[in-house]
Amino acid sequence: MTETKYLRNAKVAAVNFGDEKALLNVQTGKYLYLNETGSRLWDLLENSRTLPELSNLMFLEYETEVDTARKKIEKFIEKALAAKVIMAINE
Repeated sequence: MTETKYLRNAKVAAVNFGDEKALLNVQTGKYLYLNETGSRLWDLLENSRTLPELSNLMFLEYETEVDTARKKIEKFIEKALAAKVIMAINE
């Protein structure tokens, strides 16, 4: 069974603004501004992770419902893929 994992794009520059980050794909010029939660997801994507892995980690750290975390993470992934700051890897 193929499972999609997500990972940071190595061609992305990240700048910290306190708990928030601005990401820039230096090849495409596309950027994404991340709030504290998005910044934490970016940090977690230093290693490739699946959606369920990310949901469980965020559930543990933020003490939110897994389904709520999953929906927010799906939205983050959609925007991050569109900006080409993360990559989807099928394993």
